[in-house]
Amino acid sequence: MSPLWIAAGSAEWLIATSSVALRSMYWTYLRRELSGRKKQTTIVAIGLAVAVALVIMVNALSAGVRDAAPVRHR
Repeated sequence: MSPLWIAAGSAEWLIATSSVALRSMYWTYLRRELSGRKKQTTIVAIGLAVAVALVIMVNALSAGVRDAAPVRHR
């Protein structure tokens, strides 16, 4: 890219550049926050995993009960 083209004020270039910079800044921030709070991050990750597992189990159990229930015809 030539400096003249950038200086011309291309909105696409500005949006693309800021988008890349924001993504990079986000991942840097996230990495620093998570690495500084390892114990808290581990507890939250385990809690989320248990919650997802419980939702899957309850869903499977309710589907099994629904499929096993006798069908009544009137």
